[in-house]
Amino acid sequence: MKKILVITLFLVFTLMSFGQKNIVETAMEAGNFKTLITALEVANLTDTLRTGGPFTVFAPTDDAFDRLPQKSIEALTENVSRLRSILLYHVVSGSYLSDALVMYPSLSTLQGQKLLIDTRGGIRIEGAWVTVRDIEASNGVIHVIDAVIFPREEPNLVQVARDSGIFDTFVSALEKAGLVDTLSGAGPFTVFAPTDLAFARIPPDTLNTLLNEPEWLNAVLLYHVVQNEYSFTDLLEERGLRTVHGELVSIKLIESGLGVNNTLITIGDIETGNGVVHAVDHVLMPKEWRGRLPSIVDQAAASGQFSMLLTALEAAGLKDVLSGEGLFTVFAPTDAVFAALGNEAVEELLKDPEKLKSILTYHVIGDEYLAAELRIAQTLFTLNGKPIRINVDGTLTINNVEIVTRDILARNGVIHVIDSLLIPR
Repeated sequence: MKKILVITLFLVFTLMSFGQKNIVETAMEAGNFKTLITALEVANLTDTLRTGGPFTVFAPTDDAFDRLPQKSIEALTENVSRLRSILLYHVVSGSYLSDALVMYPSLSTLQGQKLLIDTRGGIRIEGAWVTVRDIEASNGVIHVIDAVIFPREEPNLVQVARDSGIFDTFVSALEKAGLVDTLSGAGPFTVFAPTDLAFARIPPDTLNTLLNEPEWLNAVLLYHVVQNEYSFTDLLEERGLRTVHGELVSIKLIESGLGVNNTLITIGDIETGNGVVHAVDHVLMPKEWRGRLPSIVDQAAASGQFSMLLTALEAAGLKDVLSGEGLFTVFAPTDAVFAALGNEAVEELLKDPEKLKSILTYHVIGDEYLAAELRIAQTLFTLNGKPIRINVDGTLTINNVEIVTRDILARNGVIHVIDSLLIPR
């Protein structure tokens, strides 16, 4: 008997649902949603609300639309994308009758943002009063509201970068390259944005040249931009992404975090109105433009703190090697390190090219390793042929010698500044 009752109730409910009109038909029959129906047609959303669902629709009446300035209505009909966004801001996935609405402080809309629900003295949706509740349709429910509600304007990528205080050079570069409007547009975009510290790792002369050569600057900046939005979690599923510049960037998870090429994401998931920003600790250089950077030797000369190292490299016949092709990692002792050895010790080294070469090649690895990559490499072999040990215990050390400045990028590799000489064993 109980089973027959359940089946009977199910059939009654099914027949009632079948007899109901869908959301669009219900709104049309009501007669006071003509403007809303027209707007849905313009935005090509009528089929969605006819056949999809279930949905909860907060429906502004014709009177609600009439209270909008005429210019606003004309602007919306001319901007279909904006109109669609506003209409979807009135629609929630799922069927929520009024007794369920009061259980939620907010609900996510099909537009993506949340609607705030206030139940003090009635039900208000983003400040608009619900005047008629629970008009049920075959694919959801309609609540009538007394005002058109607009999505909150979220700042775009450029505005967020400008307001953050850590991307000033990046924003200036976008302005110089004429890319502000591009990254302020609809998107969505994923931007790997170099911080001011990342730009500071580029030598001043090179940075000045970069900022004043439009073609190079445009290529570099667009190499940091990917079409579509990739959160930090999304990036974990990717091995590579094609940038707007056209060249691929590699995505890899390392011990220090998530890397883009040889660059580390230091702050992830900075959300904006048209995409997401991930802060990175280096400026990415497309392959065809990497050659515009100084060589390791020129970079060392420009810094002004490696005159003794450069003298030693020349005496050992290594200066041309580190000016040439290939990629190298150089652990560079400063002039202060050589000064601590004393003049006599330095003079003796300079008079013994073979011993000097053995020591200097012990400071060079035949590939490029940024600090983030060094952290996961316990041992690396140098051009000397002997290994060096890498330790991470609060600070990054090479054979217990501390790296005091890391990741000075050059055309043919990278320099890490160390505070002592490395002696082969």
